[in-house]
Amino acid sequence: MMNRSFRIRKTLFATAFFVGLLSVPVLNVVIDPFEVFGTKVLPFTVANANMRQLKVQRMQGMQYDLLVAGSSVTQMIDPRWIVGADKDGFNMAAFSVDAAVLDQSVKYAAGHLREGGKLLIGVDPAMFIGGGPRDGAYRMPYAVTGENPIIWYIEYAFAASAKEIMYKLANVLTGDNIHLDLDYGHYRVVRWDQEMERNPEGYAARKFSQKEIEKTGKYRASSESFTHLESLARWLESRKIETTWVFMPVHPAMRKHIGDNELSSLYDRTRAAIAGTMPSASVLDFIDHEIVRDNQYWYEHKHFSPTGGKRLALELRESLYNEQTATSKKEEAERG
Repeated sequence: MMNRSFRIRKTLFATAFFVGLLSVPVLNVVIDPFEVFGTKVLPFTVANANMRQLKVQRMQGMQYDLLVAGSSVTQMIDPRWIVGADKDGFNMAAFSVDAAVLDQSVKYAAGHLREGGKLLIGVDPAMFIGGGPRDGAYRMPYAVTGENPIIWYIEYAFAASAKEIMYKLANVLTGDNIHLDLDYGHYRVVRWDQEMERNPEGYAARKFSQKEIEKTGKYRASSESFTHLESLARWLESRKIETTWVFMPVHPAMRKHIGDNELSSLYDRTRAAIAGTMPSASVLDFIDHEIVRDNQYWYEHKHFSPTGGKRLALELRESLYNEQTATSKKEEAERG
């Protein structure tokens, strides 16, 4: 009798264990919170989707006249605002991209530039912290790292994703969080756009509050960041890829949080790293661009909105066009 009771408990325990174990990959694959399996049960993107993987998949077999790279700040820019409608552009920027990730991802993406194509790299303070998250939504695509794709997918299937699953399911009730345009790589936060339009003063008061600013934590630049930047610049220079580095705007609230001296040092070292290894590169300083003086151009103190992104992009287009015109005239003069 005792043996029979033990066997029953053992069977129940084993059944519960394996059902629980298998429920993790089933939920991860079916609900697909990181959006790596492409099941599309819930047809929208959320903030914690693996945008790096989504964008790498979209770039397969494609060639572009312009590639935009950087972190989530740069990700707000629609490349069509820069390159125009008659050429192909793609924004490969993603969340939590530091200098190490930038180095890897740009070297991979450069293979998707057409001959004579341009590369635009957005630089912002968060890229220099280093040691950012590398799991889940922030994990590098296997096409970039060379990892075995089967192992990569298995690890996503068994990833701890309860928070991400609940977050995604909640959006069924509350509405879409992020609109990601995978054809061009940029995105916007739908609910923030709606809130800003409905109550701009209330939105600004909440998003630019001291409490919200303090959530960003301390900024301590990693010395390794500049090593990665130099490595990337040297690589681009050796391949003669036309590159424009853009120092992205820094909102006054963020500037105060980081400290003027720290911010100046950060960008001075970046300029030196680029100039010392890539003398052919163009560097545009948009740190104090006019959009920093008006909160309507910002989602919060870290990221500018698509409206602000468009203001920047139109000026970038003019700068890149003027550079191209000047280069053409110089080449014509030399030939003449």
